[in-house]
Amino acid sequence: MSSVAVSIELMPEKTEFERLSLDQVDGMHALRGIIVWHTQRGSRRFPSRRDLDFRDIASILPYMSLVMVINGGEDFENRFVGDVVVRAHDVPIRHRRFSEVAADMPRLMDGITPMFREVVDTGKPLAYRGRTGHDMTHVVYTGFEGVLLPLGETDEAVDHVMYVGACTVDALPLARR
Repeated sequence: MSSVAVSIELMPEKTEFERLSLDQVDGMHALRGIIVWHTQRGSRRFPSRRDLDFRDIASILPYMSLVMVINGGEDFENRFVGDVVVRAHDVPIRHRRFSEVAADMPRLMDGITPMFREVVDTGKPLAYRGRTGHDMTHVVYTGFEGVLLPLGETDEAVDHVMYVGACTVDALPLARR
């Protein structure tokens, strides 16, 4: 991603999140993730982690994270993080728990951790999009859209959450770099 020299007034003051239904998702990577999730789950509530064959989903791997649920959603751990997702953040996120990442990026984690917990609690996918604001640090994007997809060995409990999405650079001020 490259930065664009523009006025920082173009950014909203606070980061904006918008919830989406799955049929409102536009991004091709998130849409591919939804298709994989639906295909792998079949008649089950959601697929298991073991149902995912990384060879079959190679096209979305750079845009994907596989997050392990710890203690029913008390915390989460990034088990796999694609290269595009890694490059979208200025701090290390691979193989770290959300509670650890929160020390470096509190605003981001305050926004996304509750969404992951909701997916664990409900067992339902959650889609969202938004724009980063002045309150968001340690990210190198201005727009984002993603989907959180529950995974579990049984229909009773979510043990992993698969994120698939993309970030865009609409107008990244040089002052944030």
